[in-house]
Parts: sequence; C-alpha cells; structure tokens
Amino acid sequence: SNGTINILFNFNSAGECTIKLLNQNGQLIQKLVNDKHLAAGEHIYSIDLKDIRFGLYYCQFISNKHVITKKLFLFE
Repeated sequence: SNGTINILFNFNSAGECTIKLLNQNGQLIQKLVNDKHLAAGEHIYSIDLKDIRFGLYYCQFISNKHVITKKLFLFE
C-alpha cells in the first residue's frame, strides 16, 4: 500500500507519551512517538504506509496514566 493515514487523539492532561503501531501478533511495526512530553488537547500523527501490508493492526497510546489500544484495518 502507499500513502499515509492520520491518527487523531486527545489527551486530558499533559504528560509523557509513546505511540506504537503493532501488527496483529503484537509485534512493533513503527514507533510514532517515543517518550515525548505532550500538552493536553488534540494531537494528530501520521503513519507512513509505504512498507505496510493490508491487514489488521493496532495503534497503542501509552501515557503516564493510560494505555489505549485501537484496531486499524488496512485494506484496498
């Protein structure tokens, strides 16, 4: 596949954050943000799909207070 997708997320409070793209087996594909301090509010990050095959993936948001995992389905 080609292109990018944008992930929008909202943090209720400022803090350290890591954002990962995982495959369906939980293996790391890309680390979008690595222990970066983010302000409270909305944030948008792009995932480069250049080397990613179609299928099921997970986007995992890890902060001081929460771990949130969202499913992503990439298809033609």
